[in-house]
Amino acid sequence: MIQVRAEERRTVVLLLHSFCNGVAMSLLIAAAPALFVHNFEAADLPLCYIGTAIVLPVVSYCSIRWSARAGLRWLLFFSLCVLLVGTLGLRGLFSVGAGKWAAAMLVTWVDVQAFLLALEFETLVGSLRFAPG
Repeated sequence: MIQVRAEERRTVVLLLHSFCNGVAMSLLIAAAPALFVHNFEAADLPLCYIGTAIVLPVVSYCSIRWSARAGLRWLLFFSLCVLLVGTLGLRGLFSVGAGKWAAAMLVTWVDVQAFLLALEFETLVGSLRFAPG
């Protein structure tokens, strides 16, 4: 049987995590502004960035406080739950006909999602123990 060290398992998780993030973010980054401009005027786009400037520090503060109290496993679990609930919530808003406001929230959500995914990635990288050599 092949012996896999803990660092190698974490590295595989890190690579899978990075790949899945890249696929999801490339789709969302392209779709969010297009959906916003479809429903609103392009001149209203800075309002979403102001919303991002308000929401992102709150999410950052909560994430930093949570990471100080919880371990790596719980931080990743919490972050993935927030991402899942937020994404499914926006999907639900689009499906019930509130697409105009969901498109506005999606622009902010993309930045929040990028922050949470970067936090997860950096936490996973920080958990690796590199062998000297």
